[in-house]
Amino acid sequence: LGCTGPSYVMRLLPWVMLWACRAQGQASDKVERLEMMKHSFESPITYDNGLGDWYCTGTTVPTKKGVCVTPGMTDRFGAWFHREPIDTDDFEVDFSMSFEGSSAPAGDQAMALWYVHDNYTASFDEKAAIKNRNWLQSLDAQDLSLLGNRKKFSGLGLFFTVPDKQKSLNPSVTGIVGDGSKEVKMFQDVPAADAKYINFRNTEKPVVVKLRVSPKKGGSIVAEMQLPGQDFVKVFSKTGTVLKAGGYIGLTTVTTDKRPSAVLNTVDRIMLYNMHMFNYDISRTGEGGAAGDMADLLKDSFLKDRKEQMAAIQRLTRMLNKHLQEVTPKEHALFNQVISLQQKVHDLEHNMKTLKKEVSMSLGNGSGVDVGSLKSELVGLRTIFMKDSHSHRSKLDNLHATVKETPAPKKRTWKQEEPAPGSVEETFAQVSKQTAELEDELSSSTSWSTWFFILLVVVGVGVGASVKQRMDTYEKKHHL
Repeated sequence: LGCTGPSYVMRLLPWVMLWACRAQGQASDKVERLEMMKHSFESPITYDNGLGDWYCTGTTVPTKKGVCVTPGMTDRFGAWFHREPIDTDDFEVDFSMSFEGSSAPAGDQAMALWYVHDNYTASFDEKAAIKNRNWLQSLDAQDLSLLGNRKKFSGLGLFFTVPDKQKSLNPSVTGIVGDGSKEVKMFQDVPAADAKYINFRNTEKPVVVKLRVSPKKGGSIVAEMQLPGQDFVKVFSKTGTVLKAGGYIGLTTVTTDKRPSAVLNTVDRIMLYNMHMFNYDISRTGEGGAAGDMADLLKDSFLKDRKEQMAAIQRLTRMLNKHLQEVTPKEHALFNQVISLQQKVHDLEHNMKTLKKEVSMSLGNGSGVDVGSLKSELVGLRTIFMKDSHSHRSKLDNLHATVKETPAPKKRTWKQEEPAPGSVEETFAQVSKQTAELEDELSSSTSWSTWFFILLVVVGVGVGASVKQRMDTYEKKHHL
């Protein structure tokens, strides 16, 4: 969404306006800088206004209030870097920030604003850091031990340090320009000898920082800071240095605490509220993307006659039409996805209403309480069933392993021996023999009794039939 839709079309408007001014020969007098919209944002930042252009990792999280670079916790790392380089060497960076914490923080903490030529989003291995679980160890393994960046960096690092080299509370700002050959170490080279000690912590309103980089007059770099209710104060200045175009802008921070009994909330919570970047070289856009297509129009200092103006307008029209042709299918696909999602939400709402009705009819008017109790009972049953299941499973596994390891018993042939006279074995043998004889006698007597009973039944049935036949004969004679 960062490169499509109305928000991105709005990013083209400054360049269209600039071209219109230059077409009228007015740009040289009134236009000094233009904001680089893809590198600028105001909180809250979402995917509708440029979040997709930024890369955040570690503890850095965008919120409604601003970008939380790091919370007030030790042994944490956070990074906020733009995914695309800056195509200008004449620019300005303005941003608002705050360091909020206790009056006496105990941990080591620092944040750095970077303009480096290394593509941080491509070089940082986030998966390795997650797999390692210890982000600070992973940073050392990736040679990113300088606040999450390389010790030998090429570009500019503006360091905001809370403690000094003696680890005492003394906030400072240090600027270092690196060429990629010299190592820079925290609390050895930073804070530097020319550091500006200024208390930027726990201010009523956000602190404003302004960084101006210019190639003019041999090159200059100037950083200024404005505390609430005060004027801008210069915190870093260097002349005779030109930062080449093609660098990446971003922030990193690291908090550590070497004490064995380190506790939470011993460092500051850092917030970034906005960032605005301006390009002072109006012969180029300063950033890539579709806006970069305006660069050819900006190269002409003026248009000589009406014919050239018409040709430029036609080029601009073709560019906008091409952009609309590319964006329209994406917008249709996005619209269809939104409709599908809306239908799914509607179906879910309908199903939830049906389920609520069924529960209400099943449990009565007090369904709210009953559903809550039913839920608690189900959770209780699950807790009972799952209780000690792991230990039971472990015991069963150990039992199975023990059974497998137990050797099979060897087959033995027992030789029957005659019991000794007068021994217990002989007594048991006699008792067993008498018991067997008694069982045989009982079985035979039971069999004889059964057959005798059957014989009596047969005789009784025969006598009864004979008597009945005789009685029937007497009755016939009597009737006659």
